[in-house]
Amino acid sequence: MVCNRYRHLLWDLHSDAFEQSVVYDYVIFTSFLASTKRFVVHNNTKRNWPSLGRNVKAVLFTNSPQLADEFKIACWDVLPVEHVSKSGTPILKFMYMAIAKRYNASFIGYANSDILFTNGLTENLELLKNNSMLNNTHTMATGRRTDVANVSTDEAGSFKSLIHVSRKRGRLFRSDAEDYFFTDRSYPWDVLPDLVIGRVAYDNFILLHARMLNFSTIDFSKTVSAIHQVVDKGHMEDKWKTIENERNYNKILIKNNFRDVNYYAGTTSCLRYETRRKTNVTVLQRRQKLHKICLYTTGILSKRSNG
Repeated sequence: MVCNRYRHLLWDLHSDAFEQSVVYDYVIFTSFLASTKRFVVHNNTKRNWPSLGRNVKAVLFTNSPQLADEFKIACWDVLPVEHVSKSGTPILKFMYMAIAKRYNASFIGYANSDILFTNGLTENLELLKNNSMLNNTHTMATGRRTDVANVSTDEAGSFKSLIHVSRKRGRLFRSDAEDYFFTDRSYPWDVLPDLVIGRVAYDNFILLHARMLNFSTIDFSKTVSAIHQVVDKGHMEDKWKTIENERNYNKILIKNNFRDVNYYAGTTSCLRYETRRKTNVTVLQRRQKLHKICLYTTGILSKRSNG
């Protein structure tokens, strides 16, 4: 009952973003370690994601009973973290696979726990869901983030204020750093290596992997506001506790399994499609020409394929 009242309050605040359906067409999930320094950040995210729409379900992966209770009250679903690295960092693909098994959603997305969205995210996912250009292929959608320092609880309280603070204090980040990924429910995550979140290289690799398999890759950068909450100078550092040498965990794992990986070909500017605003309507269009650095993708071939 408390959860339902909380959701109805959010729906009232963002009534323009909701439809009547309560079916979860989209699932967005994350995982993080609680810390005093990032309390406001995670509290903002806890409130923001359930406000994205009645057809969106937010899910937290955690083994913390305290976090589980806190997020359940805020209308999140909670699942256990079952596959981790030696230092306890969650492995990304197993979380996608757990979501796909539990929810019959059109799109499933991971996002870092410090990312806030507006209803532009669901509008873009709806565009992909109904677009015939993407039929008969797997889909991977992502976009660049906008860094905004010290987003307050009030500023994170509505889509309108988030857009305002993003335009006033935000800075669009590099095209080689992706903080969220949405794929179709049947996306073959099982064939990817055991990459962990919060470490370098996993984001570029999974985009490169999708491009190598000729999946539909979409850049949301121009139409989705992904607001990265910057709270200190260490915002580019690891958010997870590590054992020695695990900063390069993903790079080492990839190097051990693949040869000559061109990470530059796994940036948002190398994605085949992009979304744009035209006369107040969001459209999906194919990029006619990619930079030459995007064309060199053959190096992702598995070492095992050479016998």
